Amino acid sequence: MTNLKVIGVQHLGHFEFTGIEGGFGEGKRAMTVKDIANIHNQPVKEINRRINDNRERFKIGIDLIDLKCGGCEPPQFLELGYTAMMISKANNIYILSERGYSKLLKILEDDTAWELYDQLVDGYFAMREAINKKLPTDPMEILRLVFDANDNTNVEVSKLDKRVNELEVNKPLTASDYGYITRLVSQRVGNVIKERHLKPTQEQKSQLYKDLNSEVKKIAQVPHRSQLRMRHYDMVIDFIVNWQPSTATMTLINQMDNEDLDNIGY
Repeated sequence: MTNLKVIGVQHLGHFEFTGIEGGFGEGKRAMTVKDIANIHNQPVKEINRRINDNRERFKIGIDLIDLKCGGCEPPQFLELGYTAMMISKANNIYILSERGYSKLLKILEDDTAWELYDQLVDGYFAMREAINKKLPTDPMEILRLVFDANDNTNVEVSKLDKRVNELEVNKPLTASDYGYITRLVSQRVGNVIKERHLKPTQEQKSQLYKDLNSEVKKIAQVPHRSQLRMRHYDMVIDFIVNWQPSTATMTLINQMDNEDLDNIGY
């Protein structure tokens, strides 16, 4: 059996389940009985019983696979949400293909099964105008179409989430955040003056501010500090807290001291 791969949360109507690929072939999705039991609000053992009572209706390897019969490593069970105790106590750990689940819906015939069937039919007919080919009437093919539509929706949602994230990190800093950076710059320059026991003139202090602001713009790759974005915030804060003036700036400040001494005749 091909190794199982968990592909994340999937949706069928307003129900959620853990999507699986690999059990029934490349690109074919599957569901665990544990997820099916949650959807139908029934115990796992009841779903297993209904499957076992109708085993002749399911084709092994096409409709369902019993992971307890081999081919699944312990870590894979854990990824599917099974605990060690559940694994040891279970006689069967089934996964069902889309085809297998559509058969199970007909067997269960509970309120949820009818609700899902209604959603499948509604979704199916809603797609009629978008599908330029002869439409199947088999419920199993309807289920496949709806799963494919859900996959496309998940892709679009993922793209939208990515776009929203890009907009978020590229937002300009808020006035509060920009003000905090300005105060932090002043605080860091003051700390450096104390650490190095400097007694700078206003001009020398300006050189320290110029050095720090220049380095901030350089690491953020912006021409002006006012153009900082949210994506820069944490990096800039960390840089300011650890900043030390460059050798060139300290040499210039020392030169200014020497010029002052010359001017007063020392």
